Amino acid sequence: RRPLRSVLFIAFGAEEHGLVGSLHYAAQPTVAWERHVAMINLEMIGWEPTRDVNVRATATSRDWSGLLDSATTLTGVATTRNQPELTNDTDHYG
Repeated sequence: RRPLRSVLFIAFGAEEHGLVGSLHYAAQPTVAWERHVAMINLEMIGWEPTRDVNVRATATSRDWSGLLDSATTLTGVATTRNQPELTNDTDHYG
């Protein structure tokens, strides 16, 4: 099945060197900001099977809660959602 909207995948690098990738995209987005709907930032990707996946910034879209609930139901992988807002501690903030 095709998604109901376009999906844009971007891989940023150089976080340790001044957030170069995300700052460039923030200044010159390829899609107008008002057309952005949601964002997923995979930060320090790794998974400990005995622990929940920590999902942050879930308040950035009203759809995240339902999507995460569905993903948990489909995969059996539980999530912890303890930081609903964006924080400036990584390149997703740029």
